[in-house]
Amino acid sequence: MNCPHCGSSEIRYSYSSQWSDTIHRVLGRDAYRCRKCQVRFFQRRVKAASGNLNERGEKGEQHSEFMRRKRLTRRLLTVAVLVLMFSVFGLFLLRITKDHPPPISAQGLDQ
Repeated sequence: MNCPHCGSSEIRYSYSSQWSDTIHRVLGRDAYRCRKCQVRFFQRRVKAASGNLNERGEKGEQHSEFMRRKRLTRRLLTVAVLVLMFSVFGLFLLRITKDHPPPISAQGLDQ
C-alpha cells in the first residue's frame, strides 16, 4: 500500500481520533498515516502480507492485546474521573440550593 499524497510505502495504521472514523470503519476502511508526509487517509483493510504482521500492519497479537488493555484502562479512568466530577458538582449544587433559615436579627432578640 502506498500513500495517495506522496506515493511513499512508509505508512502505518492510525488510531481513531475523530467520530467520523467509526463510519469509515463500518464501511470497511481503516485510517492510515504516511510516515514521510504525515498525511492521514482511509483505505480498505488489507490482507496480512507477512506472518508477523496482522491485517492492519501492526505488530503481533501480544502488541494488539497490550494496546487493547491500554485503551480500556484509559477509557475506564476517563469514566471514573467524569463520575467523580459530576458527583462533586451535584454535591455543590445540593449545597447551594439548600434552604437556609433566615438569620436572627438583633430586633428579634430585644422583644
